[in-house]
Amino acid sequence: MNLLFFIILLIAVTLAILYYNLLKEHKRLKKFASVFTMRDWHKKKGTEEEYNKLFEIGVKEVNEKLEEAENNEKK
Repeated sequence: MNLLFFIILLIAVTLAILYYNLLKEHKRLKKFASVFTMRDWHKKKGTEEEYNKLFEIGVKEVNEKLEEAENNEKK
C-alpha cells in the first residue's frame, strides 16, 4: 500500500513539474505573440508582406535571446 502511494505521489509531482514548465513557456510565447497580431497590424494599414517580415524579425530576435540565455546557463 505504501509503495503504491509513493508511486502515485511521484507521478503527481512529475506531472505538476511538467505542467508548470508548460505554463511558463505558454506565458512567454503568449506575450511574444500578442505583439504581432494581424488585427492590430491592419489597424495601422500595413500590408501582409510587411507584417510577415516584421514577424520573422521578431522570431529571430527571440531565438537569439533564448540561445544567449541557454549559453549563459551552460557557463
